[in-house]
Amino acid sequence: MTHCLAIAGLTLNTAGALLLLRFPPIFRTLTKDGREYAGWVNEPTPEGRRGYRFQYWGFRTAILLLALGFLLQLADLLRG
Repeated sequence: MTHCLAIAGLTLNTAGALLLLRFPPIFRTLTKDGREYAGWVNEPTPEGRRGYRFQYWGFRTAILLLALGFLLQLADLLRG
C-alpha cells in the first residue's frame, strides 16, 4: 500500500521550508512605550513597500504549507 498522503505532506513541507528559507519571518522592533519602531530615517520607497508585502506573503504561505503538510501526514498516520 502506498502512502500518498504522507508523500503529499512531505512535498508540502519541503515547499514550505524552502519558502521560509527564501522569506524569513519579519520581526518588529518595539519601543519602551510599546509602539512600533521604524528602523529607517526617511519614508519607505514604493519598491521597499512592495518587497515587504511580497516577503510577508511568502512567509504566510510557507506557514500554511507547513501546517497542511503536517495535517496530511497525520491523516495518513491515523488512516493506517
